[in-house]
Amino acid sequence: MRKFSSLSEFLLRTYLENAPHLIEMERALAHPNSPGGSIKKTLTGWEGSVGALVLGQLFHKKNRPILWVLRDQESAAYAYNDLQLCLGTDQVLYYPGSYRKPYQIEDTANANVLLRTEVLKKLKTSKNPIVVTYTAALLEQVVGEKSMTEQTLKLSVGDKVSLDFINETLFEYHFQRVDFVAEPGTFSVRGGIIDVFSYAHDDPYRIEFFGDEVESIRTFDLQTQWSKDQVNSMEIMGDIDDKSLDIPRVSFLQHWPTHTLLITENQDLIARDLSDLYRQAEQVYTSHLGRGVAQLPPHTLLISGEELIKEWASLDQIDVVGQASDKDPDFVWFTKPQPAFHKKFDLLVADLHQKQEDGLHTVIACATEQQAHRMRDIWAQIDPEATFTAEVMTLSQGFISPELNLVLYTDHQIFERYHKFKLKSHNTKKAAEALNALNKWEIGDYVTHMDHGIGKYAGLQRIEVEDVNPSEIKSTFRPQEEETKFKF
Repeated sequence: MRKFSSLSEFLLRTYLENAPHLIEMERALAHPNSPGGSIKKTLTGWEGSVGALVLGQLFHKKNRPILWVLRDQESAAYAYNDLQLCLGTDQVLYYPGSYRKPYQIEDTANANVLLRTEVLKKLKTSKNPIVVTYTAALLEQVVGEKSMTEQTLKLSVGDKVSLDFINETLFEYHFQRVDFVAEPGTFSVRGGIIDVFSYAHDDPYRIEFFGDEVESIRTFDLQTQWSKDQVNSMEIMGDIDDKSLDIPRVSFLQHWPTHTLLITENQDLIARDLSDLYRQAEQVYTSHLGRGVAQLPPHTLLISGEELIKEWASLDQIDVVGQASDKDPDFVWFTKPQPAFHKKFDLLVADLHQKQEDGLHTVIACATEQQAHRMRDIWAQIDPEATFTAEVMTLSQGFISPELNLVLYTDHQIFERYHKFKLKSHNTKKAAEALNALNKWEIGDYVTHMDHGIGKYAGLQRIEVEDVNPSEIKSTFRPQEEETKFKF
């Protein structure tokens, strides 16, 4: 059985390329930002994961920037995964909110700050990005391009720069100096080596100096502290999402080019959600003032729904509305969601035969190759005449689309298994917890080792083994007062 790295070869080009509805959409969007103004269309009838497949094909053929705005975080995360399957994991970006709860500045998620910074950086360097986001993330304003440049330090191998200069610059970027970097916004200095965890990269950097010359730059693993990749240049970026900084901020949309295609999940509801979130932020701000908590007012950090709608008015748009909308849609799809079979295979067999009689091709998307083999084996025993294709691909929701002549069911819906979305992992939490605890140790503190028992912490020491620089904890243990070292 063949495993596809993306759906573009198997589904997009096979079923979507010549679909009449898609051709109609392509013609309507053929002239972005025409003299007559931006293009505004409404669409209804997208069910399941069909929207991601259609947008993936539009991006594949038109190759223009696409911003897809959904109402909530979960819907956006599932859409992000579906698009990754269509276009590849490196092509699609996810833009989350930085707060775990609206306007709770003290409860900022570092992993989300990294993702937001990655998107802003790609918008500067990538010609045609495709980004998935949601209402609460758009609510937050971001720094402008000038402030981003001011908060970025570029270094290359061979550069002449002093350690003192980098040290001062990192303090200006509000980095914290520690013994070991554990999370974004921290750095450490040992001799001629600087470890720094920039907000612009998934892994921390290790910069080695020979005098005032940058001799080498490498990324390293946060948990093992071992070097990973050697690079010629790097960017150290501060926390441009730091809500405590009183600096000019702009809407996220202002970072997008004018020929961007904006896809929204019902603009009226998004505008209402934005207004509700903004009011919640004002209430939180008022309650914080009552408790004496210093915080910037909402209007300096957030954008209202009315302002955001005005800003995206200049972009080409497709607003995906529900069947009950009072808007007269320009594009009508007759897609239906995957029905529930409640693990009753007789219902599924009858459904497959009906779809075959209707002339539709059925594909069952399986999470693993083992699951695809299992699906074939089950049908070989139940009904060998049932016609379908089992492929290894993970989509969030199945659908029935007469427009595409396609029925796509997911195995997790057939067997009623919970399907969890997957976001980019930065693997910082466990390492951060361990290293933050280590950073609090002081010489002479008592420690317990699983083999040696109770001892005294005697400091940290860096050694070089085969061109890498792991660190060791040095401790002494009684009664012999022997010195013991162990790497981490």
